[in-house]
Amino acid sequence: MNILIVEDSEDARVLLEDQLRVHGYDVESAVNGVEALAKARASAPDLIVSDILMPEMDGFELCRQVKRDPLLRGLPFIFYTATYTGSEDKRFALSLGASRFIVKPEDPVKFVAIIEEVLAKHEKHALNVPAKPDKSDRVIEHMHAERLSKKLDKKLQELQTQKEYMQLITDAMPVLISHIDQDYRYQYANKTYEDWFHISRGEINGKHVRDIVGEQGFEIVRPYMDRALRGEAVTFETSLTVYDGSRRYILAKYIPHNDKESGCSGFFELASDISERKQAEQELQLHRERLEELVASRTAQLNVSNQEMETFIYTVSHDLRSPLRSVSGFCHMLMDDYAESLDAQAMDYMQRIRDGVHRMDALIDDLLNLSRVSRVELKQETVNLSAIAEEVVESLKHGYAGRNVEYKIEDNLVVKGDSGLLRVVLENLLDNAWKFTAQTAGAKVEFGCTEAGAGVVYYVRDNGAGFNMDHTNKLFGAFQRLHESDEFPGTGIGLASVQRIIQRHGGKVWAQAEVDKGATFYFTIETPEKLRADG
Repeated sequence: MNILIVEDSEDARVLLEDQLRVHGYDVESAVNGVEALAKARASAPDLIVSDILMPEMDGFELCRQVKRDPLLRGLPFIFYTATYTGSEDKRFALSLGASRFIVKPEDPVKFVAIIEEVLAKHEKHALNVPAKPDKSDRVIEHMHAERLSKKLDKKLQELQTQKEYMQLITDAMPVLISHIDQDYRYQYANKTYEDWFHISRGEINGKHVRDIVGEQGFEIVRPYMDRALRGEAVTFETSLTVYDGSRRYILAKYIPHNDKESGCSGFFELASDISERKQAEQELQLHRERLEELVASRTAQLNVSNQEMETFIYTVSHDLRSPLRSVSGFCHMLMDDYAESLDAQAMDYMQRIRDGVHRMDALIDDLLNLSRVSRVELKQETVNLSAIAEEVVESLKHGYAGRNVEYKIEDNLVVKGDSGLLRVVLENLLDNAWKFTAQTAGAKVEFGCTEAGAGVVYYVRDNGAGFNMDHTNKLFGAFQRLHESDEFPGTGIGLASVQRIIQRHGGKVWAQAEVDKGATFYFTIETPEKLRADG
């Protein structure tokens, strides 16, 4: 069977066509009553399903014309509407000779069931519908006009209500909202426009943009307006002068208003006041410039300090060593040349002087190393800590000849950092472990790692002398010692160097120990992107 669909909305028309074709019906469609009447007269369908509100000829008039046509008046006619939904609309539709009156949207299954019912009754001539309207043309025309008038009044009321709601919404928004036509004239402006320019919206509407924002403001925004009037959505920032002469910065967006027939008829404007943000940005820029000046000043001061430090280091390295060498040399000469003239106590004094000189020389070396680890440029490279630890242990085995130390080094501990500085870390930690197990039977030293949270913690552990945890605040300070030098030799600089190197690698170093039960030194190293090269 063939069904004629009359619907001006393309989406609704396609939906109905699909629903009916799925159930085996042949479907033809029209976009208004005029086209539908012509198609029906050219080839009569088995059923007409029509909307009511349509251009050129609405559904009421179409039904009336169908029922007046001798060849079509027997066709079943169904109204399917979302606009005329009142009981009076239904009575008028049925009085025109319609078979059914359905309000959109109807359940698809129920809609198809109604179609099947109407067609089945029509085929059996059991459809209780008059073949033509039961009222005169004059009465029908009057009723038709009345229906249209009431519907128009209702639509106007709805539009007015929507307009009032829209006015309330736009007036409540703290942004400039307007509609501007092709001639740069305001067709609408919200309350924020009144507040900004101290002009009522009644005076703004119809005015040229130049008359509201001024000649200078108009020339600033005109290029953006021209782009919007060509159909392009535009977003930009600028400043405008308001009624009191002050300037306000705005973030504006122009949205083209495209008409299907005439193209772009204007655009909607949305503009936010960003003056406070701009002021904050300007203040931030001033602070940034001031900060850059301070950084430049501090950098210059740091360069001077570094130069002074270089001079000091040169002095320590050369000038300070010279008298030490003289003292050591003269002591050696006295001990060799006047050995027979000096008694045992004098020789002991001379040896103590030489030992003190040697300690002073070692202390100078350690101070220079501590200074170097703070100043040297930090490299970023792949470092195999396990391989370095193996090399350090081999050196310790020769340096502490005769010691029997059991050691364990975990394989393939690889990090990103400065290989030279990390070698200094392992040299100091492993040397300490070797040194502080000197008086321990079955000495053990271990280098490895463990997981902690989201990172890896490396450690050097021994079972030697250990220390009292109450004194850990002194552990990483320069010249700080927790054991007597005659018991365990050293200058107290090594752990200070370790701490500075680890800090330069973005990590931390700490220790846990117990007296006579050994010590464990832990350290972390940050990932490459977090490495700090400034110390």
